[in-house]
Amino acid sequence: MKKILIVLLIFSFTSVYTQDVDLTTPRKSVRNHLYYLQNDSYNPKLSAKVFNNIDEDKGIKLAKQLKRYLDSKGYFIKIENIPNDENYFDSTFNKNRYYLIPLENRIYIEKQGETWYYSQETIETIPELYASVHSEEIDILTSNLPEFAYEKFLGVMVWKYIGLLIYLILGVILFYLIRKILAFYLIRGIDLLIKSKRIEPYLDPVNKPISLVIVLLFLQNYYPYLKLPLGINTFINGIFIFLFPIIGVYIAFKLVDLFALVLNVLTEKTESKVDDQLVPIVRKAAKVVVFVLGVIYLVDNLGWDYTPLLAGASVGGLAFALAAQDTVKNLFGSVTIFTDKPFDVGDWIVFDGNEGTVEEVGVRSTRIRTFYNSVVSIPNGKISDMVVDNMGRREYRRLKTNIGVTYDTPPELIELYVEGLNKLVMSEKYTRKYGYDIYLNSFEDSSLSILVYIFFEVENWTQELQAKQSFMIEAIKLADELGIRFAFPTSTLFVEDFPEKQSKTPEYNEDQEFYNAKLKKYLEDKDKRNNTK
Repeated sequence: MKKILIVLLIFSFTSVYTQDVDLTTPRKSVRNHLYYLQNDSYNPKLSAKVFNNIDEDKGIKLAKQLKRYLDSKGYFIKIENIPNDENYFDSTFNKNRYYLIPLENRIYIEKQGETWYYSQETIETIPELYASVHSEEIDILTSNLPEFAYEKFLGVMVWKYIGLLIYLILGVILFYLIRKILAFYLIRGIDLLIKSKRIEPYLDPVNKPISLVIVLLFLQNYYPYLKLPLGINTFINGIFIFLFPIIGVYIAFKLVDLFALVLNVLTEKTESKVDDQLVPIVRKAAKVVVFVLGVIYLVDNLGWDYTPLLAGASVGGLAFALAAQDTVKNLFGSVTIFTDKPFDVGDWIVFDGNEGTVEEVGVRSTRIRTFYNSVVSIPNGKISDMVVDNMGRREYRRLKTNIGVTYDTPPELIELYVEGLNKLVMSEKYTRKYGYDIYLNSFEDSSLSILVYIFFEVENWTQELQAKQSFMIEAIKLADELGIRFAFPTSTLFVEDFPEKQSKTPEYNEDQEFYNAKLKKYLEDKDKRNNTK
């Protein structure tokens, strides 16, 4: 009878020891590990069965350490979400493998034969992971506290509340210290890059969130030492998971604004004005990219599968592109304008029978102020294909005209007038002093035509008009000084003899020296006028 009882006891012990130790699927193996470490079902020997070919005591230690790490990090494992397929296959790695935490690629179980065990990599990693959430110093400190510190409030010991408060105070102090230090180095870095006081007010909106992220990283890494319950850790970890992408996107937005401001300061020093229009476009495009990446990062942090989101965005983007072909064409037209720079803001351009001054180069269209003071908006896709004559890029402004003098002007006087016009070109302020031509050019119906082909070195149309007027006024004064008449289409009747009437045709009876003296006097008077201005 005693033998039968011993056999039954041994059988009962064996059955208890081996009960529910089913490791044939990923779900059953993980459940076995966590279930037998709960207070109401505590059996660490059964929990350690998920480790293959290791000493029992070591397996128990590893099982507890891994459980402690998962709890401290707030990783709540939903058993029902784990695959219950004994042949589960991870298509990413092409192996029978399951990862417990998406962000922890070193914690996974894999199929070994017909059983699912924690991998050898996980076994080697557990001590390192445990060390990141465990501090011997804090254990020693908390073991010698007054009795009231071990009393529980809402299921948590009082000393843990005190520790959490200390962490928050340290976080505030650390925030202000990092903010001061970071502000100092940011200002120095900007000063080395670009000398401008306009940048400094934009540094603090970047400095604050960066300092906050550093403090949050500090709290995230060290709050597990408090050994808070899993529910509280899960809540705190969820806050970190949610805050980091939000603050990251905010920092990126502020960095984009700061970068755009630096570009504005740099572009103001360049001659081209088109790059001034490019900066806002770059800023908006960068913010869109930052927002999209931030959403993907947040979704990934929350453990959701963002593949459908990307697929939907791709399909939606394709549909949008097909529906907005003109918009896309205009966008590429904008890129062409910004890269090739056929004109700058403020240039006078002639295009497709129209002309005007470029006021703005936008993402979709270019605005041009016509000389009627109206505004023409042309899609960038079209204007990038047009032949654009950029009058604003001229190095010199040309004056090509003909001065017609009467046929009765003596040849010597014409030569003298042409010589005076040449000297006039050399004495005017804005005329180019080389590469010009002034000659008696043709016999017209009513005049002898003198070609004037000269250039002005001016910056804009207003100065061009002023320079033209100055030259033409002086040409008229020179003709008046020499007694030269300008011709115009007329019909003249010559009468051989008309009693008591004097002919209106001037008589040129003076010699060459007389007219040379007149030219010299005109040039001297002109120099005096210029000196008195």
